[in-house]
Amino acid sequence: MKRLERASWIVSRGPRRLRLAGLLLGSIAAVPGAALADTVLNFDFNGNLIASGSTAFCAVGNACPSDPAFALTSNTALSGTLSVDETTDTMTFDLTMASASFGSLGLAAGSTFVAPMGSPVSVTITTSHGVTTIGAGSTSTVTATLAALSSPYSQTAENTPYISGIECAIGGTCGFLIGTPVAGTNAVQITDGSGTNYYNGVFDISGTLTAVPLPAALPLVLSAMGLLGVAARRRRAVASARK
Repeated sequence: MKRLERASWIVSRGPRRLRLAGLLLGSIAAVPGAALADTVLNFDFNGNLIASGSTAFCAVGNACPSDPAFALTSNTALSGTLSVDETTDTMTFDLTMASASFGSLGLAAGSTFVAPMGSPVSVTITTSHGVTTIGAGSTSTVTATLAALSSPYSQTAENTPYISGIECAIGGTCGFLIGTPVAGTNAVQITDGSGTNYYNGVFDISGTLTAVPLPAALPLVLSAMGLLGVAARRRRAVASARK
């Protein structure tokens, strides 16, 4: 708000050169995400996957995914986006899973894994030798909503799934686990409807982070900044020539 008030004052009262700068400042503030362009990194997660080797549903009380009741039979595609905020050390994402087979257990396309802006995942962000990496911060919950499961299985609300491990490199690969691999608690839980058989899921998500292009209006703003600089240099050149 203070930035917009300052821009308004410049536009209304400042000299011509400052009025132009004020108009430009106002336009930058009006571009969604432009003010945070240097701190929020957005990535496409399309074409990435949930890995079969470390993804399974295990009977409650058994180590998962090493003792699976229903193991993912092949790598399964994901689509969606992931964002990293370097100022608050948080990560958000909204990923959608294709149909999957866990042996005799089928999972329809459309399952989602979401860490929303209102409840982001806490991470640790470090930069060394020009490489920025992301690791697991404090325990963070996520929302996992499974699409239609094979009858008679259905999702329960017994446990709140959380990220138990993160290892990502900006501009490279990214991998994280939803659910606790050993105990199977705080996982995505399903039941067969009997009231006695429950299974905790662990999901291994991995892929390559592909940077999302700048907002459509931002290149126009940057171009305007360049034109403003050119105009200022020309005015200075004319003024010098008249002396």
